[in-house]
Amino acid sequence: MSINVIGLLNTAIDEEEYVINEHLKLVSREFFEQQNISMPPDIRFYKTFIVSTYDVGSKLDLANIPNEKKDAVPTFLLWAIKLHIKEYDIVNSEWFAGSGYESLREYIKISEQGINLTSNFSDQWINSFKIDNIVHSVDQITLGEIVDLYDKIINIYKAQDKSPDEINLHWLYAFTKFQECVSKPNTKNSILHITAALEFLLVNTSNESEFRAAYLTSLIYSDEFEERQTCYSFMRWAYSIRERIASGTPLDMKLFVDKSDLPENIFKLKEIFSIILIKTIELTNRELQDKINEMIFRCPLFK
Repeated sequence: MSINVIGLLNTAIDEEEYVINEHLKLVSREFFEQQNISMPPDIRFYKTFIVSTYDVGSKLDLANIPNEKKDAVPTFLLWAIKLHIKEYDIVNSEWFAGSGYESLREYIKISEQGINLTSNFSDQWINSFKIDNIVHSVDQITLGEIVDLYDKIINIYKAQDKSPDEINLHWLYAFTKFQECVSKPNTKNSILHITAALEFLLVNTSNESEFRAAYLTSLIYSDEFEERQTCYSFMRWAYSIRERIASGTPLDMKLFVDKSDLPENIFKLKEIFSIILIKTIELTNRELQDKINEMIFRCPLFK
């Protein structure tokens, strides 16, 4: 039986196994330790593993995986976990495959090495690789919410094959940009991905599109006035520098919205982006625009 594994380094679950469906489950490191299963050195110290029993073959092409097997691909669950958990960056292994746990070998690259980080952020990132130094526990309620989100994502991809006219292609495009942010976490490129995605998802006109995208994002992000202001400031900042990033112009510290390190600014942008994707995942483009118009025209009275 084929085994596919992706390790999560700084994320732990409370039980040995959490079953998602007949092919997919989350397994804790304790399971392997108690079963005396030897993992490859590259992943043996990860704390939680996404495990799939689906045989993907010698080459992986997500677009060609049949609908009935889409919910057996571990990458879809990894995206759902990263989309739902916004409090910290999840560090994950590459995708390992084999005929059993003992024969696992690296199968596919799902992240990019050589990330440029500031010294402070780099220290935090390196510390997460120290065994049990940084562990974030995920409770049963959160796992249930992740599975619910995962099911919605799978259904969108299944609908894309069967009835593409019935899905929101704007949302799907935005979600592919989220995948770029988490699989190739270059901080500057994340700004380009996020700004482009939110503009395409929320704005149906080319007039003042950057302002509209920032404004509408802040409305959906929160119902609280101050949180909307903070979100709007971050989005206006991101749109103000994306042309500089696209052209390769160096960024000066005075350009940062809170004068902090660039990765800290990007972390906030990713949080905003994740919240917008989750809140709009089941809406058609028309339904989303109707909700936006309702928010705009039901705003408080000017007194």
